Amino acid sequence: MIVKLLGVFDIIAATFLVIGTRFSETVLLYVAVYLLIKGLLFSFTGDMASITDVVIGLYAWGITLGFSWIVFTVIFALFLYGKGIMSFA
Repeated sequence: MIVKLLGVFDIIAATFLVIGTRFSETVLLYVAVYLLIKGLLFSFTGDMASITDVVIGLYAWGITLGFSWIVFTVIFALFLYGKGIMSFA
């Protein structure tokens, strides 16, 4: 159950990552905090997906500061969408 819930949150996070600051900077900061906390919480297992969550969380925070590169945004969003969809398998 929790895996599916985290998957839904990953899909939502990917969507807001793509939207960027066009919707709300505050929402993107929440996404960054969510990914950082989740990534740090599960990174002690050495899971690369959790470490990638930390990187994406830092990137989402960077978007709010004005740093955004479309290639990174697409790659990170596809990663989160894929992770979210796979949580339902």
